[in-house]
Amino acid sequence: MQGLFNASKTRAARPVLRLLAWVALWCALAAPAQALTVDLRFDGPEPDGLRSKVADASGLLSVPDLAGAQADDVLALAQADYARIVAALYDQSFYSGVVNITADGREVATLDPFNPPRSVAQVLIRVRAGPAFTFGRIRIGPLAPGSTPPPGLVRGQRAFADVVRSATQQAGDDWRAAGHAMVDVADVDIVANHASATLDVTVALKPGPLVVFGDVVIRGETAVRPDRVRKIMGLSKGARYDPALIAAGAARLRKTGVFKSVSVREDDRLGPGNSLDVLVSLVDQKPRRIGVGLEASTTDGGRFSAFWLHRNVLGRADRLTVDVEASQLFFGGMEPDYSLSFRIARPAAFGPNSTVYVGGKARLLAEPAFKSKDAFLSFGATRQQTDRLVLGAELGLQYSQITDRTVTPNTEQRFVVGSFDLTATLDQRDDPLDAKSGYYLQARIKPFYEFEFDNEGLQLGIDGRIYTPVSQRDDLTFALRAQAQTTLGLPQGQTPTNYLFYSGGAGTVRGQGYQSLGATPAAASQGGQAFAGLSTELRWSVTDTLGLVGFVDAGFVGQDGFDQGQVHTGAGLGVRYKTPLGPIRFDIAAPVSGPGGDGVQLYLGIGQSF
Repeated sequence: MQGLFNASKTRAARPVLRLLAWVALWCALAAPAQALTVDLRFDGPEPDGLRSKVADASGLLSVPDLAGAQADDVLALAQADYARIVAALYDQSFYSGVVNITADGREVATLDPFNPPRSVAQVLIRVRAGPAFTFGRIRIGPLAPGSTPPPGLVRGQRAFADVVRSATQQAGDDWRAAGHAMVDVADVDIVANHASATLDVTVALKPGPLVVFGDVVIRGETAVRPDRVRKIMGLSKGARYDPALIAAGAARLRKTGVFKSVSVREDDRLGPGNSLDVLVSLVDQKPRRIGVGLEASTTDGGRFSAFWLHRNVLGRADRLTVDVEASQLFFGGMEPDYSLSFRIARPAAFGPNSTVYVGGKARLLAEPAFKSKDAFLSFGATRQQTDRLVLGAELGLQYSQITDRTVTPNTEQRFVVGSFDLTATLDQRDDPLDAKSGYYLQARIKPFYEFEFDNEGLQLGIDGRIYTPVSQRDDLTFALRAQAQTTLGLPQGQTPTNYLFYSGGAGTVRGQGYQSLGATPAAASQGGQAFAGLSTELRWSVTDTLGLVGFVDAGFVGQDGFDQGQVHTGAGLGVRYKTPLGPIRFDIAAPVSGPGGDGVQLYLGIGQSF
């Protein structure tokens, strides 16, 4: 009986024990994971700025949140951190540094990889930087003829590892620029002398033979004729090799806008006569593209524009563009303006850096002072003189039929003008769509002859813009634009309307009425023969996509020149929302002084105002 009673108690206790076991397991699983801490400690002196360099190099210290990470992942990061941190010390000229990384007190490098800890609660990174090394004996060469020793690699200066790398790269680039495409580093010997804390560097270069250009080998599926690709590249067979010419040729191919992908590389081997082929792989863009645009303001009305683009029309990397525009829409009291234009351009027409084009335009204008029917035909060329400087020349022919609306209403005039337009454009902006630094300068001189009245004239113009960051965080930019234009040699009543100037509206003075400032107070609706404008903006990037702008604009129009005329000003605030196509612009402005003001005005468009 006693034994039977004991067995019964055991069986009764089993469910209770099982329940307690499940409760214990659930508590263990539900308990919060122990937080992982990663600390960085320097043994001995801590050189200025080294802590941030080590932290940036360390995988453990760079990962934003390691809470809940598996022990295997933490240990893998720790193992890799030895090499990363040592490389960071070398980059800062510390070649005697010692790095210890412990996980819960155990050196990570000594852990058994087949039996790692199941958990890690604390990782400690200890760094002893040691002394900063300086350069000792330096031998790098032979150097290319006419080149100078690489900067920074000087006996007695701090022995930063990146200086050695960049000096070696620079010495090789000098040989390549001198025509030796197959330059190689034959030997590198770097010795750290810990007793004197100096670094001896020996780099032996093997320049190889002088190389000339071979063939331009075209690969890929492209509809552009091979001879046109070679003309755009501009590499003459047999000419001395120069890597800068290859880079410039690749940039010209991309700039045509015909290719979706451009890959240019040198052949791995030399051909007969130490010639080197250049391999070009191309993928064409889709041949056609359509786009539309819409802008609006309370003074200028709405503007609708559309274009049709056809790439590679004749198989010569040509681009045909047809533009349609209607402006002064949806605005009471203003008749719409219409224009239709085309332009076909061909690159590398008179050399790899040149482009020729033919263009035409038909236009109907209904302005406050006049109505006109215009036709334009142009033939021109541009030359990319440098990466930033473009020169242009254009022959133009214009026919205009103008109906006056002010001084002598319904009086018609005809003009036939032949012109020769010369321009120079220097663009040093960091981003043409949304500049934060740099400058832009365009100068124009345009002699012309008007056949109906037998008049000779000259038009001059200059447009300058400068952009300057005004905060250390690069979120504030001051932008300034100054422009001046004048037409010389023509009487007031014998000047085509597109050679006269007005002020007011989105393109000149925001807050003032569209073309509200003309030549004189007595005839304000007539354009003047001189114009000057000044616009200032303070642009604040609130976030990566949102910006605010405060601006002040001023405009001057003179009847016969800059001696006498009128000035008006406007000011306002704006919002910019950044998109891949450029910032969407919304401005609200009011007149400040001078004629032409008509209350608060609103402006909506794409891109910065200048």
